[in-house]
Amino acid sequence: MLVGDHVQLRATIGKHASALDFDVSLMERLWANSGDESIGRVMLDTQYRMHPDLCKFPSSEFYEEQLLTADVCFDIPLPMSKFPWPELDLENNAGFRQQGRRSVFIQCDGPEDYGSKSKANQTQAKLCKEILVLLTTAPGDFPRSGGSPDRSTTPPPSIAVLTPYSRQADLVRQLCGGVTVSTIDGFQGQEADIVIFTTLRCNLHRDIGFLKDMRRMNVALTRARAGMIIIGDSLTLTQNQDEEACRAWGRLVKTCAKVKMPTI
Repeated sequence: MLVGDHVQLRATIGKHASALDFDVSLMERLWANSGDESIGRVMLDTQYRMHPDLCKFPSSEFYEEQLLTADVCFDIPLPMSKFPWPELDLENNAGFRQQGRRSVFIQCDGPEDYGSKSKANQTQAKLCKEILVLLTTAPGDFPRSGGSPDRSTTPPPSIAVLTPYSRQADLVRQLCGGVTVSTIDGFQGQEADIVIFTTLRCNLHRDIGFLKDMRRMNVALTRARAGMIIIGDSLTLTQNQDEEACRAWGRLVKTCAKVKMPTI
C-alpha cells in the first residue's frame, strides 16, 4: 500500500537524475498509469485542515474539484485582530457559517533584489512585519512601546510566513523575530492558523522563477487552517500568459479578495 499526494512537491534530486525522471516516485507512476487495471486507486477525498473558503481553489486547480471539506472545518474561527479581513460575499459563498473572506491578495510592487543566487524583496519583507503587527493586535488594542502588541488575555493564533526563497526567509526572520518563517519546501506537511505567503517576485521581465512550479503553489496554499494572506505583484505573477503557471496565478488572484493595508 502506497500513500501520498502526487500533486505536492516531489523529492529534491540532482539535474542529471531529474533528466531521467528519477524525481517521479513509484506511487506517482502507479497512480498515473490508469491503464493498469490490476492496481487499485483510491483518493482520500475529505480534508480536515482548511476552512472551505481556503479549500475551494486548490480543489478546483489541483484535484479536479474532488477535494471535499469535513463538516468540522466549516466552523474554524477567523482569529479576531486588527487585520482588515474583507466581509464575506454571501451570494457567492452560500453555506459558509462565518463572515469574513479567508483568502486575500495584497498588491506590492516593490522590486526584488538582484545580484544573488537566492532572492529577496525588502518591500515585501517590511509589509510582512506590518501585517504581523495587525494580526497579533486584538480589535481595540494598540501595540505597546517597541511594537509588541498586548495579548495577555487572548492567546495569539499560530502564524507562519512562507516564501519560495531562503534569502527572503532569512530577511523576514531578521525583521519579524519570534514568528515561524520558512521556505515553502521546508513547511510541507505542516500547518498554521494564518499563513502569509510572500511571493517575492517583482521585475520588469515578468520572471516568476520558483513560482512556476504548481506543486509548490499547491503546498503553499494548503497550509492555512483559518486564513491566507498572499503578498505579490499581480503584473509579474500573471502578465506572461504564454506560461501555464502565470495563467494559474491569474486564476488564483481573481479568486482572492483584494486588501489595502491601513496606516498603522
